[in-house]
Amino acid sequence: GHNPHTPLPASFSHHRPHALGGSGAGSLAMDAQAMAAFNNMCSAVGLNQMQMVKLQHLVMQLAHATTNKQELRKLLQGYLSQERVAEAHVLVSMMRLVGLPVDVVMYNLLMTAYKKRRQWQLVMQVMQQMQSSHVVPDTVSYNILIDACGKAQQLHRAFEFYDEMVRQGLQPGVNTYTSLIDACGKTQQLQRAHELLNQMQEEGVQPNAHTFTTIINACAQAQDLEMGLQVLEQMIRCGAAHDVGQTTVTPYTTLIRACGKAFAVDKAFAVLRCMLEVGLKPNTVTFNCLIDACSRANELDKAFKVLAMMYHYDNPPDAITYTALVEASVKGGALDRAYDLLRQMRREEH
Repeated sequence: GHNPHTPLPASFSHHRPHALGGSGAGSLAMDAQAMAAFNNMCSAVGLNQMQMVKLQHLVMQLAHATTNKQELRKLLQGYLSQERVAEAHVLVSMMRLVGLPVDVVMYNLLMTAYKKRRQWQLVMQVMQQMQSSHVVPDTVSYNILIDACGKAQQLHRAFEFYDEMVRQGLQPGVNTYTSLIDACGKTQQLQRAHELLNQMQEEGVQPNAHTFTTIINACAQAQDLEMGLQVLEQMIRCGAAHDVGQTTVTPYTTLIRACGKAFAVDKAFAVLRCMLEVGLKPNTVTFNCLIDACSRANELDKAFKVLAMMYHYDNPPDAITYTALVEASVKGGALDRAYDLLRQMRREEH
């Protein structure tokens, strides 16, 4: 099989449109250097002879029909939607060769496709090809590149591209910062992630629900509850706390679970209070995590308080709730409570 990270020949993207001439027969007439570069590229991305010939014919037809930018974009999206990324990559390079209008949007589409496949080297390569073809990358291009490097834990590279972006006079937005925060979280650099959260706000970029979810997950993963709660307070201060819980209360639940693992029951309840204060309704999983936190810390009365809250918030306990409470009761030597629970379970089943 072909190694997806094989670098493509740099020379390929340097050829100017005159490298190809119409031979009248509808085939692609290239000078020897362009032909060699084209063949190298095809084999580098794993295309066979048949696919190469098909692409050559296609590009010649497009060139003769003076196809416009919108049509070319649609064609590229067609290839990418079928996961034919290697062919799409060669297609873009060949379109450049015959002087068809390849723009930043097409390069971005190609970079996104490689990013989804976790092929960060190829994302970088498309960026280099874009720049050497004198197409100017935009904010979206850099965001894709930063996110691809971050997800591959290439933190140093992600920050290099961030710096390059700023040098080019482009304004980093919420997606740029969220990708960098995610990258810092993945490499356990929480302090740096938190600094970025502050920096973006100082620069007038408002963090969104995704930004906060990303950093809270990182705090929970690293068991840094202090920072997790700090972020939670920031979230409430800048009015994002309700948005974060609108689609899913997972960030809150994640933090409560982390508090439980650290036997920090009071902190777990503080998270719950935050939720209730901004008008969010915890779900069964949230309550169960809270019961689990109480159980771990041998706080049996508090665990039963959570059960009462579940009824109060119209969120009846499920089998997991009962199991956690029975275990907590047995562990705390309160066998009578355990029996009561089992009886209650049976009643609710009928």
